[in-house]
Amino acid sequence: MTLNLFSNFGYEIVLAKRLRKYLNFKLEKLPFIPDQIYNRRVDIHALYGGNWQSGICPSATYPYIFIFSGKSGHQHGYKDGWDNPNVFTYTGEGQAGNMQFTKGNLALRDHIKNGKRVFLFESGNKGFVKFMSEVELFDADYFETHDTSGNLRMGIKFFFKRIGAYIPIQPALFDEPSIAADPLASYEIKLPNVTERKGLVTSRVGQGAYRKRIIHRWEYKCAVTGFDKLNILVASHIVPWSDSNDNERLDVHNGIVC
Repeated sequence: MTLNLFSNFGYEIVLAKRLRKYLNFKLEKLPFIPDQIYNRRVDIHALYGGNWQSGICPSATYPYIFIFSGKSGHQHGYKDGWDNPNVFTYTGEGQAGNMQFTKGNLALRDHIKNGKRVFLFESGNKGFVKFMSEVELFDADYFETHDTSGNLRMGIKFFFKRIGAYIPIQPALFDEPSIAADPLASYEIKLPNVTERKGLVTSRVGQGAYRKRIIHRWEYKCAVTGFDKLNILVASHIVPWSDSNDNERLDVHNGIVC
């Protein structure tokens, strides 16, 4: 669709220009070398900007967003990783209360529309980081996690794919009932436990990101037979939800597609 078709709509023209700028930047040389170690403050933020103390760092001077993943965020309920060779799940920012699509989370959600490139780094020791890949948003959903105080809350899970990678499924297909829910534990309400002292009652809405992680992990096919018609496959827990502890309920290795 060309810009001429948006001639009477100022917002659409701006959006189209941003998308064109984003595509042009994607054709530029990658500014970082995969698996290369960088000094975060000197090699990244001193050159390109962005808050060197944050996990999600949009640059004000370049069309870049830097995201950092490491073990240090586990106390805040952050847990990231490669669900398969092309899909990386990344936890949004926010240490207390439910995560919201504001600030860095909003920047990541809208990065393609806003013409921003996203660069993923693994945090190391003493301010050094390893560049993993340039990525782009594939999908996002909510999941249950704890905050810094140990209180249960809703977190945001971003699903990023490597630039140039092919994912043989569209995000909308995850909403199909047969692959989106465990038929034995579908959207039931669970009563408050010790971590829900304020009387919070949570629903299975937070299982959306977990189910998607299972499907990505098994690379969109049956874990037993390799059958790849997802519209008739089911993503579910191995140890049933009702028998799982809090860690098992969110452990992607306790999930299977079949």
